[in-house]
Amino acid sequence: MNKNLLEIALNNIIGNAFKFSDYQDVHCILRVNKQEIKIAIRDFGVGINQNDSEHIYEPFYTSSSNVNLKGNGMGLYMAHKIISLAKGELSFTSEDKGTTFFVRF
Repeated sequence: MNKNLLEIALNNIIGNAFKFSDYQDVHCILRVNKQEIKIAIRDFGVGINQNDSEHIYEPFYTSSSNVNLKGNGMGLYMAHKIISLAKGELSFTSEDKGTTFFVRF
């Protein structure tokens, strides 16, 4: 795995977590064992609308209706591509009170 690319991917996910939770606390958990590495990034923000969930890894897609939270729609797309190219998995769960992204290698 390219260290710089991994840093870009994680920064995009963590940056979104802060942005979409109005800069509340974001919890990051790293678990490592002989078989795998797991990273969980949890925010306590507005969550991801179920209608948007199938599109969030598409380039230039942004789900935010809030003008102050608009991005360019490339952060999660790039994170997903980088993690996939490194033979990892990126997934998430979301509720009304937050979203958790899971990175697994």
